[in-house]
Amino acid sequence: MTRQASGQPTAPAAQWSVIVPVKLIAQAKTRLSGDLSPQERAELARAMVADTVAAARAARAVGQVVVVTDDDDVVADLRGVRPPGWAPVVVVPEPVPAAGLNAAIRAGVAAARGDAEAGGLTAGETAAAPGDAIARGEVAAPSGDTGGAAPGVGLRAGPVAVLLGDLPALRPADLEDALAAASAFPRAVVVDAEGTGTTLLTASAGVPLDPAFGAGSAAEHVRRGHVALDVPDLSGLRQDVDRLGDLAAVAELGAGRATSQVLARRAQSGTGPPVDVERPRPPALDQMPCTDETAAVA
Repeated sequence: MTRQASGQPTAPAAQWSVIVPVKLIAQAKTRLSGDLSPQERAELARAMVADTVAAARAARAVGQVVVVTDDDDVVADLRGVRPPGWAPVVVVPEPVPAAGLNAAIRAGVAAARGDAEAGGLTAGETAAAPGDAIARGEVAAPSGDTGGAAPGVGLRAGPVAVLLGDLPALRPADLEDALAAASAFPRAVVVDAEGTGTTLLTASAGVPLDPAFGAGSAAEHVRRGHVALDVPDLSGLRQDVDRLGDLAAVAELGAGRATSQVLARRAQSGTGPPVDVERPRPPALDQMPCTDETAAVA
């Protein structure tokens, strides 16, 4: 069920809006409950979101990152000065009433495209547009941004991608290559390392996005017309974290800065197996200018 765009991947001309849904951190990664304490799970989940969003913002093909969350700690992590070349990030609340991951994704798409119908919101769900989020101060507005101008302006007719927030080994180049390949198809999907889940879901400009995240989501997304992209096994885009063993795979690929710090503390305290957290990060992230204000999302 795998197809690949012909020719060498190149950065798509259109700028992508990337939606990252993030549940309340206290409720995240429950499948790790038998291995990690609630505090450890929360710390890990928060670090993985920071690393995932940082990689997405640094990807050249990305015009904006829309984070859908009600978690105050995640919002706090996203505030700060934007390093040069990084896409702006917009935070919008989960839809009301909250109805799970797919509803949050539809709210993010609606905010990115500035149209609830385009995002496929169902009856009873509401979503905030980027301008609304700015007015409430929920945007991690970078220094130098013009006040009140929504980052989404000019991107609303463009392609959208859903990226899950537990990809701490993601590199900007991983996402750039996948989005370049996805640009050849109306809809595309990246299957996780286990071969059953979805880590990236895309829809080209003007194409509705109909998410079906949950058990067996990869097969369901293909059934709904998404082309499964041929992404290398060692791409950080495929390595999500659902079980303790996934952390060793992440460390081998090269975890992002925030997740590496969490893994290092676990290894040093003896509460977890030793993992290689010293593997160098790619230049695109480690050499990006950064201040203390951006450390949480760098």
